Amino acid sequence: MNIDIHYDFGCKLVRGKPGKYSHSFGGDFRYNGTIPQGCPVPVHLLFRLDMSDPVLPFRMDSQFRFLPFFFAFSYDASPLSYRVRSDTEIEILGLDENQYTPDVPCPGFPQYFDSVPISVEPIRYEEHRDIAMYWSVYLHHAVYEAIPPDEIQRLRSLGYPVTRIGRVHDFLQLPRGRPCPNPECENYGVSFCLETIATIPERPFPDLDIWQADGPTIQIVYEICKLCGSIRTYNTYD
Repeated sequence: MNIDIHYDFGCKLVRGKPGKYSHSFGGDFRYNGTIPQGCPVPVHLLFRLDMSDPVLPFRMDSQFRFLPFFFAFSYDASPLSYRVRSDTEIEILGLDENQYTPDVPCPGFPQYFDSVPISVEPIRYEEHRDIAMYWSVYLHHAVYEAIPPDEIQRLRSLGYPVTRIGRVHDFLQLPRGRPCPNPECENYGVSFCLETIATIPERPFPDLDIWQADGPTIQIVYEICKLCGSIRTYNTYD
């Protein structure tokens, strides 16, 4: 498999109407292979991207149409590695912590999220500039004091951060440097070979707070091996 990721500002995922391309958030798609070995429940599906959409900033010469983004919420939000076998099956390559924790990240956490159609929109230079400024203001108090109040208000009204797809991402992405998790890949054991392809904030939509952490900024990171397409995902927070 060969994966080509464009070096531009990438795209954002937004709530949208069903269209020609079947992107979605959540849903119970019943993929085979989503229950880790020896564990009781499947990992959660967050986004599912229709790779036939030319707006996506990457190309994969794969036999499957959809790229699903899974995450192991029910296993204490453990780092997870997997590869997509088909549009109905994945193979879990690794789960750092396999202890089932039904009340993480919060009591009554759903077994799966309600399905929501989404669309993929390119991020323009001007929007990327605003996103970068938003993070500078958020992370650095000295910058905050130097920005006029009306500009602060404008940045807050833009609804950042957003779910980003591509090579350019914000916030911190640690830990980095892990090798490809696929033992059949030439990159297996090779450090720093994974490319960040997606970051999902704690609110993928303004009215949906996944973590319900009441304050901390939490980001789910997805890294991909460009040789075999295997994915590693984990979360970071401020």
